[in-house]
Amino acid sequence: MKPLLLIIGLLAASFQSFAQVASYVSKDSLVGWYPFSGNANNAKGDGKNGTVAGGIALVPDRFGTPNSAYQFHDSAGYIKIDTAFFDVGWDNYTISFWLNTDTLDDIYTEAQSQEMFNTIPHNGIGINLNWNSSNRYMFFVNSNPAMTSWTILNHDSSITPLTGTEHIWKHLVFEKKNDTNYLVFLDGTLERTFHKSLTAVNYYCKIVLGRIAPGYPSECIRGMLDDYGFWNRALASCEIRRLYLASPYTYLVTQPANVTTALSSTTHFMVGDTGMGNIYRWQADTGSGFTDVPGTSPYSGITTPTLTITGVTLSMNTYKYRCVVSGAQVCVDTSAFATLYVGPLQINNLTSQQISIDPNPTTGIINVVGEMNADIKVYNALGALVKESRHTEHISIADMAAGMYLVKVFNEQGMLLHYSRVIKQ
Repeated sequence: MKPLLLIIGLLAASFQSFAQVASYVSKDSLVGWYPFSGNANNAKGDGKNGTVAGGIALVPDRFGTPNSAYQFHDSAGYIKIDTAFFDVGWDNYTISFWLNTDTLDDIYTEAQSQEMFNTIPHNGIGINLNWNSSNRYMFFVNSNPAMTSWTILNHDSSITPLTGTEHIWKHLVFEKKNDTNYLVFLDGTLERTFHKSLTAVNYYCKIVLGRIAPGYPSECIRGMLDDYGFWNRALASCEIRRLYLASPYTYLVTQPANVTTALSSTTHFMVGDTGMGNIYRWQADTGSGFTDVPGTSPYSGITTPTLTITGVTLSMNTYKYRCVVSGAQVCVDTSAFATLYVGPLQINNLTSQQISIDPNPTTGIINVVGEMNADIKVYNALGALVKESRHTEHISIADMAAGMYLVKVFNEQGMLLHYSRVIKQ
């Protein structure tokens, strides 16, 4: 029994040590991702793990997930990445992390500064808050970490004041672009850009989080840190927006829904998006993987937010459809897929001069005109009863999938008075 328990324990520890990189994190040029999921390891799985020291503890993150962020509560705590992998001389790089500060003041130093990121050696790159009671995020960059100076950025700050940010999770991104431009993003939005002429030499540094140096108990964080990411390129603003939203989508806001419809009908699949000059490409999986939908019958609207299928056939039953949406930047969203269900039900309307159904098509409400206190029954394209309402003049199918439905109207004695096809959009 003991060997079995040992194996189970080792497997659990291994699973915890190698948390996966989240789906919303760009893998292109990613050199380190530290989600603090049970430890300070690099979820990329190629080493460069962090070492926890001093008075810090795992706590719930901004989503409430247990043991998924680190709380710093005294001057002894810090996280050290003891591999020199971050080159301050890269032409392009990105540093991303989340911060939740308990206070703007550091009780351990007169400078009032709290360090969220620092290279080792110290004079490479430094990111902190409230340096010298500035009430701003502060950025320090040196052209050569071997020199004790700050020659590129020195006390350069964000524009937005920090007042009122205590006990609130904030997302901060600092990036270098094209060797001489430095950009600051706060909560997914570009906040400030610095243009500098001096460039940095190639120098690979180690990293410390939560103070300026392992042996220097000052400028220490009082609060929580989480989700550190490092790239050796400048992320596009849409990729930064994904990090802030913790979502794999930049442009999509609603996904296509499953559709149940009858033979020979016309049906639609739709996505909702930001609609700002986006490009759309619908794809179908007919049983052998997704490929682009052809711009021929029965399809139309293949490059719009709404794909239309005219004359649905039984062979299309269980076909899957998705939309690929791209915008002006590098990000591309691929929607979830929706399935087409085709039923053989053929419906001929039973009409009455006194009774009608309105509106048709409908987005949800079906009104019965000409009969009070009717019993209304709604059937899907396969003939199954999906909703009914008694002694009424209307019924809502707003919660039903888009497609074709059969609506039957009965009087109080149970006599069928009217039925017709209704299209739910």
